[in-house]
Amino acid sequence: MNACGITLRKQGRLDEAEAVLSRAIKAYEASQGEDHAATGIGLKAMADLRVDQGRLAEAEQLMERSLAILEQALGPEHPNTLAIAKRPLEELRTRIAETK
Repeated sequence: MNACGITLRKQGRLDEAEAVLSRAIKAYEASQGEDHAATGIGLKAMADLRVDQGRLAEAEQLMERSLAILEQALGPEHPNTLAIAKRPLEELRTRIAETK
């Protein structure tokens, strides 16, 4: 489901992507747990959608939660933690600072 939501986002179908990603996150939380890496990855996908929607503060909160989950699940220096959550969060914070 996550991949479908990402594809919809990339196609500019943001409302549909939001619905699919919301369902995916709920499914990951229910089946894997709130602190599972899959949940963290789903939250990052939703954060990317929020960036596309111009909702940067919400994106930052989602990325922070995603990073916390991935650091706990995979470790703070794991390549996926760094690539999926840590670096994108730093880039988003820079972007937010530049808009102020």
